[in-house]
Amino acid sequence: MSLSNTIKKVAVGAGNASGQVRIMPADVVSPPPNLKIRLKKNNKLILPAENFIIPESLTEHSKKIQLDGIMRDCLFMTGLKTGDRLMVASIQGATSYYVLDRIN
Repeated sequence: MSLSNTIKKVAVGAGNASGQVRIMPADVVSPPPNLKIRLKKNNKLILPAENFIIPESLTEHSKKIQLDGIMRDCLFMTGLKTGDRLMVASIQGATSYYVLDRIN
């Protein structure tokens, strides 16, 4: 089963059974802290960070890791940058968009 089909199945089962999930391309117009994301290459659909749920893997974050038996802090510099291409999902009628991942 493809990722988009799995997301659709989970979204429909978890929420409104009649809600449709839309998967669409997007790109980063402005990086954090003033993040802005453009949907479908449409300059009229540039939205601020408040409209998006962004996974930790696409942010700069730190984690404790164990390396050679020693606990260390590791900084992951995987934050979104201007020009990054994304795949975004939304549920019909919702006001939030879910950033799925960065794409090539």
